[in-house]
Amino acid sequence: MSAPVSYKPRLSRRASLICLLLMAGGLAAFLTGALGSTPWRVRAWQAFLYNWLFWSGMAQGGVVFACMLDTTDTHWGRPMKRLAEAFAAFLPLSLLLFVLFWPGMAYLYPWVKAPVPGLTLWLNPGLVFGRDLLLLTILYALCLGYVYYSVRPDLGSEAMPGHPGAGLRRWLQRNWRGAGAEIARSQEKRRVLAPAVLIGFCLINSLLAFDLVMALDPTWSSTLFGAYFFVVAIYGALALVAVAAAWARRSWGLAEVIGEAQFHDLGRLLFAFCLLTLEFFWSQLLVIWYGDLPEETRFLLVRGYGWPWWPFGWTVAFGMIVLPFVLLLRRSMKANPAKLFAVSLWIVLMVWLERLILVAPTVWPGPDFPFGPLELLIALGFAAAFVRLYTRLLDRVPLLPKTDPIFTGEKAPHHLLGEPEQWRA
Repeated sequence: MSAPVSYKPRLSRRASLICLLLMAGGLAAFLTGALGSTPWRVRAWQAFLYNWLFWSGMAQGGVVFACMLDTTDTHWGRPMKRLAEAFAAFLPLSLLLFVLFWPGMAYLYPWVKAPVPGLTLWLNPGLVFGRDLLLLTILYALCLGYVYYSVRPDLGSEAMPGHPGAGLRRWLQRNWRGAGAEIARSQEKRRVLAPAVLIGFCLINSLLAFDLVMALDPTWSSTLFGAYFFVVAIYGALALVAVAAAWARRSWGLAEVIGEAQFHDLGRLLFAFCLLTLEFFWSQLLVIWYGDLPEETRFLLVRGYGWPWWPFGWTVAFGMIVLPFVLLLRRSMKANPAKLFAVSLWIVLMVWLERLILVAPTVWPGPDFPFGPLELLIALGFAAAFVRLYTRLLDRVPLLPKTDPIFTGEKAPHHLLGEPEQWRA
């Protein structure tokens, strides 16, 4: 076998350098704030929290979308399955960052230093951190196991010396039983893991919503908040999948398999989760408003009428729900890749702002909106880390699930189902 042709990464060297610089800038900004005076520590840790919640939700949501496709034996989304699965590249970093979150709890949660009577058994710092770390480890293991069995048949057939994915291939080749047997085994494993990921995602993210967001104000409670929290995470992840699919279609040569039909179906699913988000948002608003209990209505009043939060609260309400609802009603908006890309990118931004609005008004006591160069650099650092890890994983795996029986049964170009061109001799 002759030497492989020169390899061209999915992220250019200039873009990779920009990502590394943004990551370094985000880390430097966070350390500057976390080691500064108390107000700066609060701002640094709250920025850390809502960015961690957002990007961890995106990473989990991508795997959830792939599991939804497998659980329902859906054909239309198969060309985008690998693009969604690759979101899992951020999960190991997410777990590491959560471990590093331990010292920041004292600056965000009042019950760390002043236990709440009657809630000391539940809102115990060690117990909260320990159970969330354990549950995240379980959920991430399920997600990564699912991705492992999805990628294994595609990469395990032979080694590719000189390619960045050669080491991953060698690891996946262990105990290789032959292509046919491995495809059947991997499909069986995914059928078990996919529903486990879906159930675990809903249950564990509900608990994270209670422990990491609702517990910022221990006097406020909502039994519906957990469901709302993970539904919005899926909503944002679907929008990010649409962004990635539109980018891959144009930049990575997938226009032949990801066409208007796939974007239209993804747009319809995105529209469905827009409606589901509206339902949970309205249900929670209605119960809190008509309950007229000070400890519950304060949560809405601060975000809807209090300064400086109300402009951003209303921006989230209209930008995350009302505007996408109106735009996604039109077939032309869903089926057009460029238009769906723009709408989806807007939804991703609004979901990020929604995570900020959930966290900051409860934590930050000042009269100003706590977003400046510090928060911007931290946010860009998280985004750059996600993009860098995402593209590095996609550098090492085929962009299409070429051994998936449901995908290969569809009409797809032969050169896209085979080895990527840059891997060939």
